[in-house]
Amino acid sequence: MPTEPTRTGLALMKFIAWRIVTAAVITLFVATLWFTISPLLALVSPLLIVVFFPELAGMSTRVRKQRAAMILSYLEQAVRLNLPLPGMLAAARKSEQGLMAQRLLKVQELLEKGASLETSLRLETPEISRRVVSLIGAAERTGQLPQALARIMDEEQESPEQAERNAFGRWYPLMMTLVLLGVTTMIMVFVVPKMEYIFHDFGLRIPPVTRMLMNLSRAIFQADLFDIPLMLIVVVVTAVIALGGMFERIWTQPQELPRPTWFDYIAWITPVWHGVVRDRSMADACDTIAGALRGGQPLHRAIEEATTLRMNEIVRERMREWQAGVEAGQPADEAARQAKLPPLFTGMIGSGRGIDPAASIEFLASYYHGRFSRSRELIRAGAVPIMALIFGGIVLFIAAGLFTPLISMMDHLAGSVKVVSK
Repeated sequence: MPTEPTRTGLALMKFIAWRIVTAAVITLFVATLWFTISPLLALVSPLLIVVFFPELAGMSTRVRKQRAAMILSYLEQAVRLNLPLPGMLAAARKSEQGLMAQRLLKVQELLEKGASLETSLRLETPEISRRVVSLIGAAERTGQLPQALARIMDEEQESPEQAERNAFGRWYPLMMTLVLLGVTTMIMVFVVPKMEYIFHDFGLRIPPVTRMLMNLSRAIFQADLFDIPLMLIVVVVTAVIALGGMFERIWTQPQELPRPTWFDYIAWITPVWHGVVRDRSMADACDTIAGALRGGQPLHRAIEEATTLRMNEIVRERMREWQAGVEAGQPADEAARQAKLPPLFTGMIGSGRGIDPAASIEFLASYYHGRFSRSRELIRAGAVPIMALIFGGIVLFIAAGLFTPLISMMDHLAGSVKVVSK
């Protein structure tokens, strides 16, 4: 069984290979159009690629999410009906075909060999996220697998409208940025020099908004590397990385790489994002701790299970500090307070707040789930109009920078014609 560093290295090599393949495929496609059909069509083809790649990648992602939901559904039915997992998967495989049947077979074989459900899913079902796999692993060890799977199934259900909105929010900003940078590059190379020459010949001043656009563009594009504009290199490399990710999603499931610790620290200090990652991490931790307590485990062991989840690293560190305080004999609320856990959390688990600690932590799990859900829906609802306003403003600025000098030139020529006619 490959170790975690080995899997990370293989995933990184796969990441690089897909980007190289994508660059080669796009170059070959554009060159074929240029030399066999039409250079104009070759110049337009990158725009077609930018349109079709996100759509195909979104369709593939939705198919894989449906496959993951089906696998989880079979597992949930098996544990809810107290059926053996290998037998249930074998029966389910007979009604499936293609890649879905292969996934079920691989998981079934690993379970029959004695592997845990967490290990089987992590190795053979890349469609299921690491977070969900870690939740299943913790529930499996604490004897709360039916409850955890039922909760995950409720959480993972996604309407087609939500899937479309998620795909739009994932690819639209990047693609619009690349398109705007590409358009600005074309303007600076082909339009602006001729515009400056014409205005100089007529003795006219370039309008302020156009000068602002030109100065901003030159500040961005004046740096070069080996006589190639540095921004052009950045645009090409970013486009290849982004389109490579889409191309990979079209044909295969990208392997989820381990999240770097610095990413969690940045998320923790970022407004809005901080609340989202904190609430989700606390919700998952509270669910696991409550389940472990219901399963008869002591509090310090329940907290230890929570630290195995895929969560924000800051929350994980504070959970470990809480566990250390509880093991040292401190009251649960005092240890949580010293670990800098949220005040509501420390207040709910304090002595005298109830005779059932598991019920209190279940309430906290529900509370943090609700906060996370509200924040997520607010971000989803506000993302589209905010992005539309931002990119609309950028497009308006570029359009004003291009059309204002044309209007100024037409006004000058119209005035000249009136003077000549008189």
